[in-house]
Amino acid sequence: MPGLHKPSTEVVAVRLPKTLNARLKGLAKRRRSSKSAVIRDLLETHPSTAKRMPTPMELARDLIGRVKGGPTDMSTNKKYMEGYGR
Repeated sequence: MPGLHKPSTEVVAVRLPKTLNARLKGLAKRRRSSKSAVIRDLLETHPSTAKRMPTPMELARDLIGRVKGGPTDMSTNKKYMEGYGR
């Protein structure tokens, strides 16, 4: 990544066990990148640290209300659920 040494970046020192450091070195070598680039990539793509995922509502927003001609009370009228799951 070009421009990583801008004032907006910080240096972080991390102590790793030898085995983990060896894995990191191997991964960096396979990717032909630096260990720092591998760590940045893993932090950016790991589900627990990645940017917020869209909610199901956000993903389906353009589909909601597209079906025409159906019952208007389908989500609230229990009669439509009779026999469901049997």
